[in-house]
Amino acid sequence: MTPVSRDLGVDDVPDLVGGLLLLGSGGGGDPRILAASTARRLATRPVRGIGLDDLDPDDLVVPVGYIGSTSVLREKLPSGTELPEAVQALTRWTGTPPTAVMPLEMAGVNGLAPLAAASMLGLPLVDADLMGRAFPRIDQSSLVVSGRAISPCAVAEPGGRTMLLDGVSPSEVEGLLRLTIAHSSGWAALALPPQRAADLRETAIPGTADRALRLGRALREADPSGTPAGLASALGGTLLGHGRIVDVVTSPRAGRFDVTTVSVVDERSGTVIRLEAENEFVVALADGVPVAWAPDLIAVIGTPGLSVSGAGVLLVDDLRPGAKVAVVTLDAPAWWTATPERRAAVSPAASGFGAVEVRA
Repeated sequence: MTPVSRDLGVDDVPDLVGGLLLLGSGGGGDPRILAASTARRLATRPVRGIGLDDLDPDDLVVPVGYIGSTSVLREKLPSGTELPEAVQALTRWTGTPPTAVMPLEMAGVNGLAPLAAASMLGLPLVDADLMGRAFPRIDQSSLVVSGRAISPCAVAEPGGRTMLLDGVSPSEVEGLLRLTIAHSSGWAALALPPQRAADLRETAIPGTADRALRLGRALREADPSGTPAGLASALGGTLLGHGRIVDVVTSPRAGRFDVTTVSVVDERSGTVIRLEAENEFVVALADGVPVAWAPDLIAVIGTPGLSVSGAGVLLVDDLRPGAKVAVVTLDAPAWWTATPERRAAVSPAASGFGAVEVRA
């Protein structure tokens, strides 16, 4: 996969939006809410996209992104200054200014947010991230799975308050930030510790901006009058089925995110495709048999009108009975499938769906 090594500007935003919706696997927040503001920022100052190999080994890169409730984020839009403020607070604490920034996850809203932050800071954006798709928890990042610390880190809330955590474990970072944000702003901007470029070559997932752009382009160029199978093929994915949504049920779980179960009846075979989501789609079953699961991506795309700048890609929160959809699966980032330990960290079992853990 060739990393993006060029300026990223206004013309890239529509394809990025489509690709980020697909890489969100039904979650990650809706990047369309940031599209207009990001385009305005890039019109003033485009961002240089670079690969990890374009950096010197000791160059420092800060991963950034939003955390908290994406539904609150949709209602309470960021001003755009929060991520730069978090990076600046972290720089004051560490005394080491970064050479570049990178996305925490190149999916959903967190795929566009770092572009605006990089533009405001005057820094390049590294074509790599720590998830390769959307996951709900910070401890599901490749950094944590590789055994690296994620403190010191800085958080900037939309009300102007900044918080810095140091000397705490990854699970404590996750717990403390979730607790604090849930009782204050609902979401916040996060800057993780500066990472050496040499280390990121082992602990980051490269080429994710390039993948988002390619997926978005394929989605835009797909024949709107074509078949769902043709769309899946154009995306480099596999069609699991297409038909109408017959049921959407959300159930609470103690100590975990809610689970949303979506049932689609395939119009050709009558097969019931059941999708289980914990913010993002975690597993797909056909007549009760698992056919796709995390870290593979599962996308639900409305039909017809599949190719209108990603508008057909549906989030879990947007699914309603009666909608006609295609269910498509895309390959997981290779980083997650390289070892059994990595796969296990983001498998259905890691999200509490142990009964569908059927592949090592």
